Parts: sequence; C-alpha cells; structure tokens
Amino acid sequence: KEFENTVTVNQIDKVENDPSIDPYAYKIFGKEVYAKEVGMVYREMVYWVFDENVSRCLSGFGVIMRAKEHN
Repeated sequence: KEFENTVTVNQIDKVENDPSIDPYAYKIFGKEVYAKEVGMVYREMVYWVFDENVSRCLSGFGVIMRAKEHN
C-alpha cells in the first residue's frame, strides 16, 4: 500500500570498513517512515559486525516492517 504525505526519519547510517578487505567492520542502519493521520508505515533496521579474530563471518540481523493496512 502506498501512503501520501509521508516524512522519513533517518535514525542512523554508520559503516566502518569493508569486510572483504578489513579484519573488523560493522554497519548500523535505521530508518522509519510516518504517514500523516496514519502513523508509522515503514521501519528498517540493520546491524552486523565482522570480526576476523572472533567469528570470521558476518553476524547480525536486519528487519523490515511495512504497514499492510490501517483503519
């Protein structure tokens, strides 16, 4: 569903290093979209860490929530 009259709140967008070439890297990202007279209609959060000395792989999570309907 598409909503008119929205505002986007960019909470954080921070990236440090590239995991393909650096022994330590991470990403933190957060964004929310609010529609007038509806409320929050979209939320995206991403968090991952790469530490070659500990896990040798990306570990973390990503979540996307979208409004399907409202009353």
